[in-house]
Amino acid sequence: MPSYHNAIVKDPTYVNTDHLFDIVEDYGQTREIKDTSIISYMEQLMIKAMKENHAPNEQYQRLGFK
Repeated sequence: MPSYHNAIVKDPTYVNTDHLFDIVEDYGQTREIKDTSIISYMEQLMIKAMKENHAPNEQYQRLGFK
């Protein structure tokens, strides 16, 4: 995902959609991961980290986890 000076994303490709890449094997992020089992696994890791860090319920809703 391109980086810009301010935090507003200027490319609508990256707004309101999820994108998952293997940044070790694909540092340039040219091959998006579409494997649903990998996506599910990564979502579970995110939920675990959010619980460990006491994320508010609203954050789960924003990310579509609840």
